[in-house]
Amino acid sequence: MKPTTPLYAVSKDDLINIVRETIREELANIYNDDIITRNEAADILDISLPTLNQWVKGGLIPAYKIGKCVRFKRHEIHQSLKPVDNA
Repeated sequence: MKPTTPLYAVSKDDLINIVRETIREELANIYNDDIITRNEAADILDISLPTLNQWVKGGLIPAYKIGKCVRFKRHEIHQSLKPVDNA
């Protein structure tokens, strides 16, 4: 027996609003640029602060200065992770 999906009558304007809201929510998730501290970045990567500093100086992870404070974008920390090539 195939699963069924109920269909509801929706006006064109309601459907447009539903699609817009869904797209808006998804884009907010994609572009969520949480700014995090050095300690938070090191915790995410499970590394020490000296190692984090070396990775920043080596260009492995982008960092940003705000006054004298160094900050990171959470999604860039995750993007810096590369898959291991087992070949």
